[in-house]
Amino acid sequence: MMRQRTDGVIKAIYEMGIVPDDIDMDELRADVEELREEYYDVPFSQIHLGEAVHRLFQIAHAHRIQIPTNLTLVGKALLTLEGMIEKLDPELSIVKIAEPFGRELLKQRYHPKQMAEQVYDQLQDLRKAMLNIPHNVEQLTSITKKGHIPIEVTMPKLDMFLKKMDRISNRLSFSIVLLSFSIIMVGLIIGSALGGQASLLWNVPAVEIGFLVASLMFVWLLYSIFRSGRF
Repeated sequence: MMRQRTDGVIKAIYEMGIVPDDIDMDELRADVEELREEYYDVPFSQIHLGEAVHRLFQIAHAHRIQIPTNLTLVGKALLTLEGMIEKLDPELSIVKIAEPFGRELLKQRYHPKQMAEQVYDQLQDLRKAMLNIPHNVEQLTSITKKGHIPIEVTMPKLDMFLKKMDRISNRLSFSIVLLSFSIIMVGLIIGSALGGQASLLWNVPAVEIGFLVASLMFVWLLYSIFRSGRF
């Protein structure tokens, strides 16, 4: 950030956390540019490291980038430590304290011996990958000859969508049965009123029977829907 490299800051954010596939890169770049401008004219010794890291994490969370818990705790610890140091000695900066250690760390990281070891390890990994190429090609050829190529499709939100559709269908069923119950009861009551007497089927009151059957169906549907826990 002090080197005025927005792309470097964005790369650091990518390496810190899990970035969603649908992230708006233009908006992320604009937020990082704004943060970088805040520290454009600030001397290195006057930078509040904890606050800068906290602001960087805020940008990451605003763009739904998941930062590991341990890094979040480090940011909070830096913020707390800077507050304590400022109370003890306002002229003292945590950056000044950490600067010698940072320089020593950079010397170790970019020491020719260390870099040679890293190159050697990478060459070993490359050698192993190249040795595995014939075996992988043979496996792919065998699978292709059999005519069965496994394809794994991952839809993280499919289960949530199906549950939501299930709730909608249950509520729709509830509404339809409630409407049917109302229509049946209104029809029976109107028929009884127009006939001038209670409607009888085989000497049994039809209104009461219809009301009882519809009520039982209504209660059963309610029970089944609420029991499923998807209402």
